[in-house]
Amino acid sequence: MCIIKKEQIETPALLINLDKLEYNIEYMADYLKDKKAKLRPHYKTYKCPTIAHLQINAGAKGICCAKLGEAESLVVAGIKDVLILQDLHVVEQRSLLLLIIPKMLRISQKQLWNMVLPFICWLKWM
Repeated sequence: MCIIKKEQIETPALLINLDKLEYNIEYMADYLKDKKAKLRPHYKTYKCPTIAHLQINAGAKGICCAKLGEAESLVVAGIKDVLILQDLHVVEQRSLLLLIIPKMLRISQKQLWNMVLPFICWLKWM
């Protein structure tokens, strides 16, 4: 095993005490087991898809995030329940969301377009 000093670690870096991480995940899962509320941890705390999977496997309903880039990294990593906590006002954000949605739904962009086109046409006529 190679031991390095903390000054030698390039930043930013995510350093984890694995025992404490596993304990905390298990503690929260146990705490909420008999309650109506479901755990949905916020991705900004750690920004690591592996930890998100550990939380999901322990019983979390899903993962929430604030940015589309975070949502995309979660979806690409296989997280199926992602809640974006940000209003999507900027056109570029909406466009990025249209790229992420097919990955979330496991469909092609063409299939998505075929699904939303009638709705878009309906909105124009309202």
